[in-house]
Amino acid sequence: PGGSAWVKQGTATSFAYMFGAGFKFNIAPRLYLLTNLDYLGSKPEFRNVEITTSLGERQRSTWSQNMGTLNLSIGVALKI
Repeated sequence: PGGSAWVKQGTATSFAYMFGAGFKFNIAPRLYLLTNLDYLGSKPEFRNVEITTSLGERQRSTWSQNMGTLNLSIGVALKI
């Protein structure tokens, strides 16, 4: 109570990939509906990452994490 502490963790890098598709639909002679669908994914593996606390404790861990996101964008464009 009333105190503070900190935790410091190392970092890692990983390969990521992205696939996407977009379409443009004519609504009127100068007006368009724009859509875009993207998928971004990665499976980083964190090996032998050191975690240190303000209490002086040190620990090394290894783990992997699946990550993915699906993004849908919708917009309107006016040709001038």
